[in-house]
Amino acid sequence: MPDNKNHHYVPQLYLRRFSTDGKSVPTFVIRSQKVIPTAPIKNQCSRDYFYGHEPDFERALGVAENHASAIFKDIAANDRLPVDPAAMFDLLLYVLAQCGRTSKEVARLNDMTDQTTRHIMRHWMEERGIDPDSITIGLRDAARFSTSMTLSLHPLLLDLDTRLLLNNTDEDFIAADDPVAEYNQFMTFRQYAPNLGYASKGLQLFFPIDSKRTLMYFDGDTYGLPGKHNSTVVLTDRRDVYGLNTLQMCAAESSVYFRNLGQDVGAIYRRASPYRDNGLNTFAAGPIEGHGPYQMQMISSTRGERNINLSLSFVRLRSAAKRWRDDYVRMSRREKYVPAVIVRNEQIVADFKEFSKLVKEGKYHHLQFIDWQRERFQALGAVS
Repeated sequence: MPDNKNHHYVPQLYLRRFSTDGKSVPTFVIRSQKVIPTAPIKNQCSRDYFYGHEPDFERALGVAENHASAIFKDIAANDRLPVDPAAMFDLLLYVLAQCGRTSKEVARLNDMTDQTTRHIMRHWMEERGIDPDSITIGLRDAARFSTSMTLSLHPLLLDLDTRLLLNNTDEDFIAADDPVAEYNQFMTFRQYAPNLGYASKGLQLFFPIDSKRTLMYFDGDTYGLPGKHNSTVVLTDRRDVYGLNTLQMCAAESSVYFRNLGQDVGAIYRRASPYRDNGLNTFAAGPIEGHGPYQMQMISSTRGERNINLSLSFVRLRSAAKRWRDDYVRMSRREKYVPAVIVRNEQIVADFKEFSKLVKEGKYHHLQFIDWQRERFQALGAVS
């Protein structure tokens, strides 16, 4: 068997953080709702040639995983986040790569591609005797594309605040096979609009790095948490941990991993079950409208957003955010208009768009956003 055949979309180095022997990990299988006490780590979250037959991409991920593993060990040893901004940036990139590389995310991307392409080309196919509903359209090397595309969005997250959540309860953190759980406590009142985009107001990301530590990114203008930026928050209320575990169970595609065999993961599944979905997208097409010689149609493919009524004792809504929400509700009732997206930081979005043009022109690599900003400020005389 070629060395690079078995590709993991959740790294073995990560899964070992929930293992007691380094070789196996207790696993809750969602389909059967059964626990496998010693599931071999090498067989978890993997597929043959998931990143393609060329080994370069999978090897590059391996280098990043080893670097992140060292950061995880440092966090666990000190119960605090790195003080080095470069390490925090590398950690953010690792979290983003994990968002984009899972089987669930790739399936969602291919589903969006399939629905959109078949809709756009339906008439063309039918004219040629092709039944659009008899075929499936996907992306070649979808896992590579999904991971690279997600990494390219990192500038949209640079304004988020960060905390290390240190679990001091008898309820351990669990980890899904899609372990970066996205949520938006603030925007749950917007039930018919997307709220989990990386630029969305109120965004929260939760990533458990072991059974006692979870990394949290959040919109600091919306939520207030104890401590300063990059500090540690000690959790003493097991209901907080249980809520975050429920979110992990909702995020999971097929498996959940945990360390303590005495933990009742089945109960977490039963709590999460009403909120789980198939992970794919909802496709919608608006009416076709004439615009001169052209016809236009608005189409969308959006993923479901879970509202598990998550309430965390250590998170409070800022007063300014509450006032904004009240004004928004009044405006939407008065205008009968709901904006499709609520952006938390218009300047970062504008900068990202400008930078993306430069990337397309070949002037920068998509991971050089910070370098571009530094050079721009120096040119403006903002930095001596």
